[in-house]
Amino acid sequence: MQNNTPPIDFANLHSKNLQQQIFSQNQEQILSYNQYSQDQENQIAFSKSDNLIKDVDFNNQRIFLLKIIGIFIIWSLIFFLSLYLFGLNIKQSNEPLSQILIFLSLTFLILLMRMGIRNQNRNPLKSCLIFFGLLIFYNVLYISLFSSLQFADNNQVNVDTIVGTILLICVSLNFLVNIIVLAYLLVARERIRMLYVIALEIAILIFLCIFYNPAIIMIPFGFPYTYCLIKTLQQILNGKFSLKQNQVISGAIATFFGLFNICNEQYRDL
Repeated sequence: MQNNTPPIDFANLHSKNLQQQIFSQNQEQILSYNQYSQDQENQIAFSKSDNLIKDVDFNNQRIFLLKIIGIFIIWSLIFFLSLYLFGLNIKQSNEPLSQILIFLSLTFLILLMRMGIRNQNRNPLKSCLIFFGLLIFYNVLYISLFSSLQFADNNQVNVDTIVGTILLICVSLNFLVNIIVLAYLLVARERIRMLYVIALEIAILIFLCIFYNPAIIMIPFGFPYTYCLIKTLQQILNGKFSLKQNQVISGAIATFFGLFNICNEQYRDL
């Protein structure tokens, strides 16, 4: 019987198998490359919000500081509203309650500031709770201070009147300085220059003095806060507190703490 089966072409079979292996390897390489590209894109997108503020460009740093100053301005507005709503109804007396509230407010302010700048307390929920606590005890402190003062009547002046006036001038100037710093940051392009901010503040205060002469006494009271605020913002941009780009509330808490800690260029989380 004659066998009609064609002979097997081993050379052609080996060539086809080789082509299939090469094709499979190319497919695996393409899939691996696509997966790698996707991972890189995800990592870049995550790192944009996770970068330390000291490592990003100045434009992003400026936006970060604008948000912090915006929070400070809202804080001041809430304070003035609270002082107006509650301060008018508080009896001006040296009652022990006012002294106790002052002591408790200072204690909790220090405690909350120390808690707010720790790395383990920088998630959004904890930061908001700590900031809300700071806002409450800050308002309680000043309301208690004003309520403990005995203001003189009939255009008379005493020590408590002078102290109360200075406190009111200081908190009002702090609000004005926040507005000035906000305006400066809107036009800043390279870095924060303290001299420019102070010059702008002097110009605005002199302009106010033209229309209201007693405002000249306000000029010296604004500089300490201006210096401390700008110095703190500069330290944050240099890496103090190791803040990340998405930690705005924690940045506001750190800035508030930094106002009282400008002598230390570095902060270590204990």
